[in-house]
Amino acid sequence: MANLELYRVFYTVAKCGSLTKAAEELFISQPAVSQAIKQLESQLGISLFRRTHRGMELTPEGGKIIVGKVERALSFIDEAEKNLAQVNVSASGIVRIDATSGLFNEHLIRLIASFHEKYPAVKIEFTHDKEEADFLLTDEHTDTGEALYSFAEQEVFVASEKYAELLSGEISANKLYGYPFIGFYPTPQVERAQNLFLKNNGVKLNETIKAPSVEVAKSLAVQGGGIALFPRTCVLAELKSGVLKEIKTEFKSAEREGKLILKKGITSAAVRAFAETVKGESK
Repeated sequence: MANLELYRVFYTVAKCGSLTKAAEELFISQPAVSQAIKQLESQLGISLFRRTHRGMELTPEGGKIIVGKVERALSFIDEAEKNLAQVNVSASGIVRIDATSGLFNEHLIRLIASFHEKYPAVKIEFTHDKEEADFLLTDEHTDTGEALYSFAEQEVFVASEKYAELLSGEISANKLYGYPFIGFYPTPQVERAQNLFLKNNGVKLNETIKAPSVEVAKSLAVQGGGIALFPRTCVLAELKSGVLKEIKTEFKSAEREGKLILKKGITSAAVRAFAETVKGESK
Protein backbone atom coordinates (compact mmCIF):
# COMPACT_ATOMS: atom_id res chain seq x y z
CA MET A 1 0.00 0.00 0.00
CA ALA A 2 1.28 3.44 -0.93
CA ASN A 3 2.16 5.98 1.75
CA LEU A 4 -0.74 8.25 2.64
CA GLU A 5 1.38 11.34 2.07
CA LEU A 6 1.97 10.28 -1.54
CA TYR A 7 -1.78 10.37 -2.11
CA ARG A 8 -1.92 13.79 -0.44
CA VAL A 9 0.73 15.07 -2.87
CA PHE A 10 -1.15 13.47 -5.78
CA TYR A 11 -4.42 15.15 -4.79
CA THR A 12 -2.77 18.54 -4.29
CA VAL A 13 -1.16 18.40 -7.75
CA ALA A 14 -4.51 17.36 -9.27
CA LYS A 15 -6.26 20.24 -7.50
CA CYS A 16 -3.64 22.86 -8.37
CA GLY A 17 -2.84 21.57 -11.87
CA SER A 18 0.78 22.56 -11.32
CA LEU A 19 3.82 21.07 -9.61
CA THR A 20 4.98 24.54 -8.54
CA LYS A 21 1.66 25.54 -6.97
CA ALA A 22 1.35 22.15 -5.27
CA ALA A 23 4.84 22.55 -3.81
CA GLU A 24 3.91 25.97 -2.44
CA GLU A 25 0.72 24.64 -0.83
CA LEU A 26 2.49 21.66 0.69
CA PHE A 27 5.54 23.70 1.80
CA ILE A 28 7.96 21.33 0.07
CA SER A 29 10.24 21.69 -2.95
CA GLN A 30 9.08 21.09 -6.52
CA PRO A 31 11.56 18.22 -7.01
CA ALA A 32 10.09 16.58 -3.88
CA VAL A 33 6.61 16.83 -5.42
CA SER A 34 7.84 15.30 -8.71
CA GLN A 35 9.57 12.51 -6.84
CA ALA A 36 6.44 11.73 -4.83
CA ILE A 37 4.32 11.49 -7.98
CA LYS A 38 6.88 9.20 -9.65
CA GLN A 39 7.00 7.00 -6.53
CA LEU A 40 3.19 6.69 -6.40
CA GLU A 41 2.98 5.90 -10.12
CA SER A 42 5.66 3.25 -9.68
CA GLN A 43 3.84 1.64 -6.78
CA LEU A 44 0.49 1.67 -8.59
CA GLY A 45 2.00 0.61 -11.93
CA ILE A 46 0.16 3.29 -13.90
CA SER A 47 0.66 6.86 -15.12
CA LEU A 48 -1.40 9.40 -13.15
CA PHE A 49 -0.54 12.66 -14.94
CA ARG A 50 0.59 13.95 -18.28
CA ARG A 51 2.34 17.28 -18.81
CA THR A 52 0.65 19.77 -21.17
CA HIS A 53 1.19 23.42 -21.95
CA ARG A 54 -1.60 24.12 -19.44
CA GLY A 55 0.14 22.19 -16.67
CA MET A 56 -0.44 18.77 -15.11
CA GLU A 57 -3.50 16.89 -16.35
CA LEU A 58 -4.93 13.66 -14.95
CA THR A 59 -4.72 10.63 -17.22
CA PRO A 60 -8.05 8.99 -18.13
CA GLU A 61 -6.70 5.52 -17.36
CA GLY A 62 -5.20 6.40 -14.00
CA GLY A 63 -5.50 9.80 -12.33
CA LYS A 64 -9.13 10.49 -13.24
CA ILE A 65 -10.21 7.10 -11.93
CA ILE A 66 -8.81 7.53 -8.45
CA VAL A 67 -8.88 11.29 -7.79
CA GLY A 68 -12.46 11.35 -6.47
CA LYS A 69 -11.87 8.44 -4.13
CA VAL A 70 -8.59 9.94 -2.90
CA GLU A 71 -10.33 13.25 -2.23
CA ARG A 72 -13.02 11.54 -0.12
CA ALA A 73 -10.46 9.41 1.75
CA LEU A 74 -8.32 12.45 2.63
CA SER A 75 -11.44 14.32 3.70
CA PHE A 76 -12.42 11.49 6.07
CA ILE A 77 -8.90 11.36 7.50
CA ASP A 78 -8.76 15.14 7.99
CA GLU A 79 -12.15 15.07 9.71
CA ALA A 80 -11.02 12.24 12.00
CA GLU A 81 -7.85 14.13 12.93
CA LYS A 82 -9.88 17.26 13.70
CA ASN A 83 -12.24 15.26 15.90
CA LEU A 84 -9.31 13.75 17.80
CA ALA A 85 -7.71 17.16 18.15
CA GLN A 86 -10.96 18.53 19.55
CA VAL A 87 -11.09 15.79 22.19
CA ASN A 88 -7.39 15.85 23.06
CA VAL A 89 -6.90 19.59 23.14
CA SER A 90 -10.19 21.37 23.67
CA ALA A 91 -12.63 18.48 24.16
CA SER A 92 -15.58 20.91 23.89
CA GLY A 93 -17.62 22.34 26.67
CA ILE A 94 -16.89 22.76 30.35
CA VAL A 95 -16.40 20.34 33.22
CA ARG A 96 -18.35 21.46 36.30
CA ILE A 97 -17.55 19.94 39.68
CA ASP A 98 -19.43 20.26 42.95
CA ALA A 99 -16.86 19.90 45.74
CA THR A 100 -18.82 21.91 48.27
CA SER A 101 -17.25 20.51 51.42
CA GLY A 102 -13.66 21.21 50.41
CA LEU A 103 -12.58 18.32 52.65
CA PHE A 104 -11.21 16.13 49.87
CA ASN A 105 -9.73 18.75 47.57
CA GLU A 106 -6.26 17.20 47.64
CA HIS A 107 -7.64 14.21 45.74
CA LEU A 108 -9.45 16.49 43.31
CA ILE A 109 -6.41 18.72 42.71
CA ARG A 110 -4.33 15.70 41.74
CA LEU A 111 -7.01 14.46 39.34
CA ILE A 112 -7.41 17.88 37.71
CA ALA A 113 -3.63 18.28 37.30
CA SER A 114 -3.43 14.92 35.57
CA PHE A 115 -6.40 15.81 33.34
CA HIS A 116 -4.97 19.17 32.27
CA GLU A 117 -1.74 17.57 31.11
CA LYS A 118 -3.82 15.79 28.46
CA TYR A 119 -6.56 18.37 27.88
CA PRO A 120 -5.10 21.84 28.59
CA ALA A 121 -7.89 23.75 26.86
CA VAL A 122 -10.77 22.31 28.86
CA LYS A 123 -12.29 24.74 31.34
CA ILE A 124 -12.89 23.48 34.87
CA GLU A 125 -15.56 25.22 36.94
CA PHE A 126 -16.44 24.64 40.59
CA THR A 127 -20.07 25.01 41.51
CA HIS A 128 -22.23 24.70 44.61
CA ASP A 129 -25.21 23.70 42.47
CA LYS A 130 -25.62 19.92 42.38
CA GLU A 131 -28.10 20.22 39.53
CA GLU A 132 -25.62 22.15 37.37
CA ALA A 133 -22.60 19.96 38.20
CA ASP A 134 -21.30 17.16 35.98
CA PHE A 135 -19.38 15.57 38.85
CA LEU A 136 -19.97 15.41 42.61
CA LEU A 137 -17.14 14.98 45.12
CA THR A 138 -18.90 13.78 48.24
CA ASP A 139 -18.86 11.50 51.27
CA GLU A 140 -22.66 11.20 51.26
CA HIS A 141 -24.61 8.21 49.96
CA THR A 142 -26.19 9.04 46.63
CA ASP A 143 -27.53 7.18 43.60
CA THR A 144 -27.34 10.14 41.23
CA GLY A 145 -24.66 8.59 39.05
CA GLU A 146 -21.58 6.38 38.66
CA ALA A 147 -18.83 6.42 41.29
CA LEU A 148 -15.62 6.75 39.28
CA TYR A 149 -13.13 7.19 42.11
CA SER A 150 -13.39 6.12 45.75
CA PHE A 151 -11.12 6.60 48.74
CA ALA A 152 -11.05 6.28 52.51
CA GLU A 153 -9.64 9.11 54.63
CA GLN A 154 -8.43 8.77 58.20
CA GLU A 155 -9.61 11.68 60.33
CA VAL A 156 -7.09 13.32 62.65
CA PHE A 157 -7.37 15.79 65.49
CA VAL A 158 -5.04 18.75 65.01
CA ALA A 159 -3.99 21.85 66.92
CA SER A 160 -1.37 24.57 66.87
CA GLU A 161 1.65 24.78 69.17
CA LYS A 162 -0.54 26.80 71.52
CA TYR A 163 -1.83 23.45 72.80
CA ALA A 164 1.61 21.86 73.23
CA GLU A 165 0.40 19.72 76.13
CA LEU A 166 -1.81 17.79 73.68
CA LEU A 167 0.99 17.08 71.24
CA SER A 168 2.97 14.47 73.16
CA GLY A 169 1.75 10.98 74.00
CA GLU A 170 -1.79 9.70 73.48
CA ILE A 171 -4.62 11.90 74.69
CA SER A 172 -7.76 10.53 76.33
CA ALA A 173 -11.28 11.43 75.30
CA ASN A 174 -11.88 13.14 78.65
CA LYS A 175 -8.88 15.41 78.23
CA LEU A 176 -10.05 16.62 74.80
CA TYR A 177 -13.26 17.96 76.33
CA GLY A 178 -11.30 20.58 78.24
CA TYR A 179 -10.30 22.39 75.04
CA PRO A 180 -12.25 24.54 72.56
CA PHE A 181 -13.29 22.64 69.47
CA ILE A 182 -13.68 24.12 65.98
CA GLY A 183 -16.44 22.31 64.13
CA PHE A 184 -17.05 22.24 60.39
CA TYR A 185 -19.91 20.26 58.87
CA PRO A 186 -20.48 20.67 55.12
CA THR A 187 -23.77 18.77 55.38
CA PRO A 188 -26.12 17.65 58.19
CA GLN A 189 -25.26 14.05 57.27
CA VAL A 190 -21.55 14.69 57.93
CA GLU A 191 -22.38 16.27 61.29
CA ARG A 192 -24.55 13.30 62.31
CA ALA A 193 -21.89 10.78 61.25
CA GLN A 194 -19.14 12.59 63.14
CA ASN A 195 -21.25 12.97 66.29
CA LEU A 196 -22.15 9.25 66.18
CA PHE A 197 -18.50 8.26 65.90
CA LEU A 198 -17.49 10.50 68.80
CA LYS A 199 -20.36 9.24 70.93
CA ASN A 200 -19.45 5.60 70.26
CA ASN A 201 -15.90 6.33 71.41
CA GLY A 202 -17.01 8.21 74.51
CA VAL A 203 -15.70 11.51 73.15
CA LYS A 204 -17.47 14.72 74.11
CA LEU A 205 -16.16 17.93 72.59
CA ASN A 206 -16.55 21.50 73.74
CA GLU A 207 -17.58 23.08 70.44
CA THR A 208 -17.01 26.83 70.72
CA ILE A 209 -16.84 27.69 67.00
CA LYS A 210 -18.87 26.36 64.08
CA ALA A 211 -16.89 27.36 60.98
CA PRO A 212 -18.63 28.18 57.67
CA SER A 213 -15.99 26.51 55.50
CA VAL A 214 -13.04 24.16 55.70
CA GLU A 215 -10.59 26.97 54.97
CA VAL A 216 -11.96 29.08 57.82
CA ALA A 217 -11.80 26.06 60.15
CA LYS A 218 -8.17 25.43 59.22
CA SER A 219 -7.22 29.10 59.61
CA LEU A 220 -8.82 29.25 63.05
CA ALA A 221 -6.94 26.12 64.10
CA VAL A 222 -3.63 27.56 62.84
CA GLN A 223 -4.29 30.77 64.80
CA GLY A 224 -4.81 28.78 67.98
CA GLY A 225 -8.60 29.11 68.09
CA GLY A 226 -9.01 25.51 69.22
CA ILE A 227 -8.56 21.89 68.22
CA ALA A 228 -10.18 20.55 65.05
CA LEU A 229 -10.92 17.29 63.27
CA PHE A 230 -10.14 16.85 59.56
CA PRO A 231 -9.45 14.12 57.01
CA ARG A 232 -5.66 13.77 56.97
CA THR A 233 -5.07 14.90 53.36
CA CYS A 234 -7.17 17.99 54.04
CA VAL A 235 -4.46 19.27 56.43
CA LEU A 236 -1.46 17.53 54.88
CA ALA A 237 0.21 20.80 53.87
CA GLU A 238 -0.31 22.31 57.32
CA LEU A 239 1.07 19.21 59.02
CA LYS A 240 4.13 19.20 56.76
CA SER A 241 4.82 22.90 57.35
CA GLY A 242 4.35 22.49 61.09
CA VAL A 243 1.68 25.16 61.56
CA LEU A 244 -0.62 22.37 62.74
CA LYS A 245 0.31 19.27 64.70
CA GLU A 246 -1.49 15.96 64.98
CA ILE A 247 -3.05 15.10 68.33
CA LYS A 248 -2.62 11.38 68.86
CA THR A 249 -5.55 9.82 70.74
CA GLU A 250 -6.06 6.71 72.81
CA PHE A 251 -9.09 5.83 70.70
CA LYS A 252 -8.91 4.93 67.01
CA SER A 253 -9.84 7.78 64.68
CA ALA A 254 -12.66 7.40 62.18
CA GLU A 255 -12.33 6.82 58.46
CA ARG A 256 -14.37 8.97 56.15
CA GLU A 257 -15.16 7.52 52.73
CA GLY A 258 -15.45 9.77 49.73
CA LYS A 259 -16.13 9.34 46.04
CA LEU A 260 -16.20 11.28 42.79
CA ILE A 261 -19.47 10.68 40.99
CA LEU A 262 -20.30 11.21 37.33
CA LYS A 263 -23.95 12.23 37.22
CA LYS A 264 -26.38 10.29 35.07
CA GLY A 265 -27.06 11.49 31.56
CA ILE A 266 -23.84 13.51 31.13
CA THR A 267 -22.38 12.98 27.63
CA SER A 268 -20.27 15.96 26.49
CA ALA A 269 -16.78 15.27 25.08
CA ALA A 270 -15.08 17.21 27.89
CA VAL A 271 -16.97 15.32 30.58
CA ARG A 272 -16.25 11.96 28.98
CA ALA A 273 -12.56 12.85 28.76
CA PHE A 274 -12.47 13.83 32.45
CA ALA A 275 -14.29 10.64 33.41
CA GLU A 276 -11.78 8.49 31.51
CA THR A 277 -8.88 10.32 33.18
CA VAL A 278 -10.40 9.74 36.62
CA LYS A 279 -10.93 6.03 35.88
CA GLY A 280 -7.31 5.75 34.76
CA GLU A 281 -6.07 7.38 37.98
CA SER A 282 -8.17 5.07 40.13
CA LYS A 283 -6.58 1.88 38.77
